[in-house]
Amino acid sequence: MRRQLAAAAAILLTGSGLILTAAPEAQSSGTQSSGTQSSGTQSSGTRSSGTQASRAVAAGTSNNLVVNLGSTTGAFDGGASGSLYGIYDQGVPTGNLIGGMGLVTTDTKAQDGQQHPGSDALEIAKPFTASGGRDVYIYMTDVYRNFPYERTTYAQYQGYMKTEVQQVLTSPGKNRIILVPYNEPDGNWFAGLTANAATLAAFEAEWKQTYDFIKGLWPQARIAGPNFSGFFPAALGSFLRFCLKNHCLPDIMTWHELQVASTVRTDVGAYRTLETTVGLPKHLPVNLDEYAARYQLTSPGQVVAWLSALEATKTDGDLAY
Repeated sequence: MRRQLAAAAAILLTGSGLILTAAPEAQSSGTQSSGTQSSGTQSSGTRSSGTQASRAVAAGTSNNLVVNLGSTTGAFDGGASGSLYGIYDQGVPTGNLIGGMGLVTTDTKAQDGQQHPGSDALEIAKPFTASGGRDVYIYMTDVYRNFPYERTTYAQYQGYMKTEVQQVLTSPGKNRIILVPYNEPDGNWFAGLTANAATLAAFEAEWKQTYDFIKGLWPQARIAGPNFSGFFPAALGSFLRFCLKNHCLPDIMTWHELQVASTVRTDVGAYRTLETTVGLPKHLPVNLDEYAARYQLTSPGQVVAWLSALEATKTDGDLAY
């Protein structure tokens, strides 16, 4: 018991913060017989362990977790509770589970798309929103079967997009739909755009064409993008300047964060600075519509770091994979 006490964490509440310290285990200077210990006495080893733990906290010789109770990131947002293909069909998962998880957003394929056998947008929209979900993001590109997507021509894809928009317009839940016309274009149809100015310009021109096409079919449509595979400030800055000049800004800014949680605060902060630099009149909502590496999703401790980062930056996000 004395060894457990010696290794226990010592907690010290000080003013504006909480310091949690794991105290090093002390070696008892006394001896203990194999028999019972008198209830009226305490060994010198126990006393020295408690003293050493207190000294460790005071001296700061151990690793400290410092919580500043005087600092706040604002009202709770909860936007990190989202999923990529997390809903397969009505009842899968159940509404109780969706509501219990507090899902805010979900990414899914276009109605009748070939990317997966289930998760058709207009079929999962009703159970999702009925269980408290807010927005369904439709990956319009997931009308295709493969990834990378097997698009042959832009005209072909435009035909698919027209069908998708027409389907959404017949849905009673259309106001909960957000259209995502590109998914990781820097690795698909415009590979290399982050390093090649001509390729980036080609993507921007097609984005404008697609934006105008969708708005022509549905003026009230909410469009998200550009949905790069990561945060690429140079390419994103060019994209924002182009969209600002050509009146084709997305309604929601999206990109993916699939490496480590520590980049989220930095990247979102850099993006907000970028908005100001290029002259956007207001901040756009941000959705990191695919976040976290695959191996991290089975580690609650690592997922907590992601949840904390998204909450601190007040961004929405959808767990990938």
